[in-house]
Amino acid sequence: AASLLYSFSLVGVIDFELVDSLAEAVQRAPEGLNGQDLALIVPCLGKVAKTRPELMDTLAAKTARCAKMLSPRQLARLVVGFGDASFHSSSLWDVLSRESLARAAFFSTPDVLRVLAGMDAAGVSKTEVQRKFWGLAA
Repeated sequence: AASLLYSFSLVGVIDFELVDSLAEAVQRAPEGLNGQDLALIVPCLGKVAKTRPELMDTLAAKTARCAKMLSPRQLARLVVGFGDASFHSSSLWDVLSRESLARAAFFSTPDVLRVLAGMDAAGVSKTEVQRKFWGLAA
């Protein structure tokens, strides 16, 4: 279900019912997801985040547990995905911020912008991260 969700989003064939159905399947077996899966599907779930808060909580907890192993690209995709979903969890944002700062020098320019956009979309204010990433964007 995770790879289908991502594949459909790539080709633009994604609507609420499809996302909701695939999100339900992901919700039934989240333990099978790894960091790459999370980075691919979380950005696709914005349409159902409000109707499936328990799924978003589960994915946030899983993200926090594997954050140390995520690449800069995966971190950026997760920041923008949780940001687009307006997901509010200070512990998740603390982890994503800490890990993003630890790898800041390795983020590509598009990923730097994803981090900034995701934090802005979620209304998250992490001054140190924002200062560092605005500096990288400049």
